[in-house]
Amino acid sequence: MTAESYIHKNLPESRLSSLYSNFEDKRLLNPEGYNANIQTWLQFLLQYIGDDQSPDSKFSIDGSKLPNLLTLPKYGKPKSLNLVIDAGVDTHALEPWSSLRNKPSTISKLWDAVWGRQYHSKEGDGIKHERFIAYDHLRNCASTYWTKLERSPAEILPDLSTVDGILRRLSKETHLFPIDIKILCTWWHHEGKCTLEGDFVRLGQVKPISDPEKAIINMKNTYENTVDRNRRLEEEVDVLKSKVSKLLVEKADDKRVKHFLRLKKTINDSLHHGLDVEANMRKLLLKLDESRLNVANVDAMKDASSAMKELNAQLDIDAVNGLADTIEEEIAKIDDVSAKLGEVSLDDDKQIEVDEEFDQMMKEEEAKRKLKQAVSGDKVADKVKSDEVEEEEIKPTKQESAELEARLAALTLSPTDLPKSKEENKEERQSVYS
Repeated sequence: MTAESYIHKNLPESRLSSLYSNFEDKRLLNPEGYNANIQTWLQFLLQYIGDDQSPDSKFSIDGSKLPNLLTLPKYGKPKSLNLVIDAGVDTHALEPWSSLRNKPSTISKLWDAVWGRQYHSKEGDGIKHERFIAYDHLRNCASTYWTKLERSPAEILPDLSTVDGILRRLSKETHLFPIDIKILCTWWHHEGKCTLEGDFVRLGQVKPISDPEKAIINMKNTYENTVDRNRRLEEEVDVLKSKVSKLLVEKADDKRVKHFLRLKKTINDSLHHGLDVEANMRKLLLKLDESRLNVANVDAMKDASSAMKELNAQLDIDAVNGLADTIEEEIAKIDDVSAKLGEVSLDDDKQIEVDEEFDQMMKEEEAKRKLKQAVSGDKVADKVKSDEVEEEEIKPTKQESAELEARLAALTLSPTDLPKSKEENKEERQSVYS
């Protein structure tokens, strides 16, 4: 989408005349209209950057190019764009690239807090040559890109790289520009995540990059360029193979086929040479990485040795032995005191009173126990008597027993009253028929 189309889509047509005019005099005459124009333009610029409309950066825009970029045939250039940028910088919605690179001092921060930033972007009839960053947009993206960078570490020397090297790693998913990598690295530097010195980058910590490390970074960058070149040559060889096969199927002219074969051979020879160089450089980089690791290990061992010496210097073996003896003596004293405390007894008069009170308590407990036994015995006797009475009530009298026996005798069946078996019934029927 062109800048003109984007403007017409995101700015109200009814306000374009006012927005493109010089409305600086409205600051006093019409403050509400002035602030409305400032806020409309500022929101538009932030959205313009956030929607990836900036031609050379994902997070920023070149102020000197902005008036020409936003020019409309009907209204010309925005005539109060400097006021919009100044307001954006003063409210931290926009951040000058120079300010982000040079971390402000404490005095500068205090001055801004008291008096405000009071930034001035105007230079002549236009905007000064400065890049302005959408602050919130950068803050939101910086964490995301750092995570992506951690998830795609380089195979060799992952902590040392260049701006181009990081650009290659991050641009696999999202299109970024070299200035974006510098902006991101500067942000990460302020967060303590990396060091940026020119085009050299150290990831993971803020620490000066030494000259040997810069030489290693240059070699690594050359190696990565060689790898990219070999990859492109491989793709070209594959394309030529496919083209030659297609020409053979189409029975094309032999000269044309041989031309592509010669070209394929030339590229293939260059590829083989590049692969040899790549292998040698990779081996050398691995050795350099191993050497760096050895240096780091030796430095760590030196630091550990110094720390051990410093700690041991604070100790004396004789003092430790004396301390152990002192501790044993104090423990023995504590044991003696505890033993003496266990031998302490009460006075004789008090002891007699205690014994008498104890005897009295024992007598009272014995009396209570006997009383409980007596009460329990009475309850058992009452229970036995009650059971005997119930048994006598349940037991039938002699007269009742005789009556029951007579009734049972009357119910007794005679042999003739018993039911006959099947065999007896059969014999009886046969005798009747005969």
